Amino acid sequence: MISRLWQRIPPVVLDCAVALLFTVLAQVELQVKTDDGYPLGPLTLNIVLQFLFTALLAFRSTWPRLTLGLMCAWMVLPNLVVGHTVLFWGDFLPLMLVNYTVARVVPGWWGRWSWLVCTASMMTFAIRVPEIRSVNEIAFPLALFGASSVLGRLIRRISVQSASLAAALAELSAGAAEREDAAVAAERRRIAAEMHDVVSHSVSLLTLQAGAARMRLESSGVPVPEQLRAAEDTGRRALTELRRTLGVLRETDQHGVAAPLAPLPDLAAVPGLVAEMQKAGLSVDVSNDVSQEIPASIQLTAYRVVQESLTNVLRHAGPVRATVAMAIEDSALTVEVRNAPGRRTPLPAGGHGLTGMRERVSMFAGTLDAGRLPDGGFVVRAVLPLESDREEGQAR
Repeated sequence: MISRLWQRIPPVVLDCAVALLFTVLAQVELQVKTDDGYPLGPLTLNIVLQFLFTALLAFRSTWPRLTLGLMCAWMVLPNLVVGHTVLFWGDFLPLMLVNYTVARVVPGWWGRWSWLVCTASMMTFAIRVPEIRSVNEIAFPLALFGASSVLGRLIRRISVQSASLAAALAELSAGAAEREDAAVAAERRRIAAEMHDVVSHSVSLLTLQAGAARMRLESSGVPVPEQLRAAEDTGRRALTELRRTLGVLRETDQHGVAAPLAPLPDLAAVPGLVAEMQKAGLSVDVSNDVSQEIPASIQLTAYRVVQESLTNVLRHAGPVRATVAMAIEDSALTVEVRNAPGRRTPLPAGGHGLTGMRERVSMFAGTLDAGRLPDGGFVVRAVLPLESDREEGQAR
């Protein structure tokens, strides 16, 4: 909370407060006549010079180079005319603070060599104070201004690196979002193609049943209702349109040839999938307590959840032990895949595989939960309601 309030204060307000603080310190230092510095010149002159010198701190953040130049000039020019007092709190520290600011915010020559400018301006007091020509007196301002410059450059480098890191993270996040969108779009196309297969099969059966009923009525000499002929014709046209759309959605190889049609998997294909995973080194136990008839689209979704989950186990955990449990609970098909902890990279919660599974499950108003277990393993649990499918069938 305090840091947020501090950041809301405008820099010019802070600079004015700093200028006021050092102005007071300088005037107090002049009045008590401490030995920190070089006492020269009349008190009235020093009061005016110190006041103007510390007042320049109010422009430290707004115009750092100009402030440094004016303060250095204010150090040098009076020495050419008359001697004046140089104080530690009133001169050294304010100039060191401005030197730090220049090193931190100003690029190029100013930021790298401002400490030399400050040291050179301070050394002009050798004109009035011969004692300042000693090595110790020269080393003191060099150490002060050098240290403040190094600190400013270090913080500048950290700030630049932090900004670069933030930009890189933003770019990485944007790239991840784009890849996520692409993965979702690809999965939706795949789902759409598979659902077209399911719907095409159902429409084909309806059309065949309507045609069989028409032929039975014709062979019996019973007039065929126009509604039955229309239903058969509509079914054939719908099947043609579905196949044409499916041709667009189906994936093609590098030569533009569509992949051959294959039977869509269902829950009966899970044992074959498990056998393939076991060949790859995964130890899988399957529990299938589903005995009632389930729509083909839901079976396909359940199969894909198991397939993607076991693939992720093998990819991220390695050849570990996994369990697959399928059951009917509260009028919903529940599919759960658990695996023991592995020695590879754990599955991230936002992977594309999980995104694809959520897309599939959401079509049936279902839920998919995934997360790490206390022992370090991972669990994926999908719940696919069956009542919604029946209600939609009754509504039709």
